[in-house]
Amino acid sequence: MNKIKLFCFPYAGGSSVVYKKWMKYIDDNIELVPVELAGRGYRFDEELCDNIGDIVEDMFHRIKHMTTCNYALFGHSMGSIIAHELAHYIASKDMINPEYLIVSGRKPPLSIDMEYISHLSDDQFKREISSKGGTPKEFFQNKELTELFLPILRNDFKVVEEYKYTRKSKLNCKLAALYGSDEKINNSEIMLWKEYTNNSFKAFKIKGDHFFINENAKDTVSVVNSLLSKNYLMKNAN
Repeated sequence: MNKIKLFCFPYAGGSSVVYKKWMKYIDDNIELVPVELAGRGYRFDEELCDNIGDIVEDMFHRIKHMTTCNYALFGHSMGSIIAHELAHYIASKDMINPEYLIVSGRKPPLSIDMEYISHLSDDQFKREISSKGGTPKEFFQNKELTELFLPILRNDFKVVEEYKYTRKSKLNCKLAALYGSDEKINNSEIMLWKEYTNNSFKAFKIKGDHFFINENAKDTVSVVNSLLSKNYLMKNAN
């Protein structure tokens, strides 16, 4: 029996490698498929996409040949925007919908209070990034690393800042939302995600700040396993 595929999209400045530590926790019924964005990781030589529309189209063409069977979409922070818009893009193509859309570390599109930092000077931008956590101090102390990755971070923050959500029909897939216990999102805000699907919705609070998917990978993956493995087993038992 084929496993359910879980396509994972990274946060701003991240690459597919952020999901590497998930491998040791993921259930046998799930095939983890971290998806690489242009301009980073093994696609480092490619030009960065500078808007959500282009990113979603690029992601669609990279995974469409793998969406003919059970699959789910997961995204954290910026990755949540990508996964959510990709689910709609797939629906517009009359293709097989994902079994689950799992958004993480982000409020629903119509509930966002945007903070604009991509226009700041390098020093100011680095201070803002550092204050958000999740980035090793060594990154800011290494000039070569900073010169290499700061443009990626700035590009991604600009992409998020310029993203404008347009109201769409509700999705038909199951939807789950994850958020950290110590980040600037509360339960009432995260529960608003249920308005974006006609199907079932679940919310999970996981110990940690905005980067709980790294700091608390085991508990995060445990939630993902509980959603997808149960769904997979029930579907294949019929």
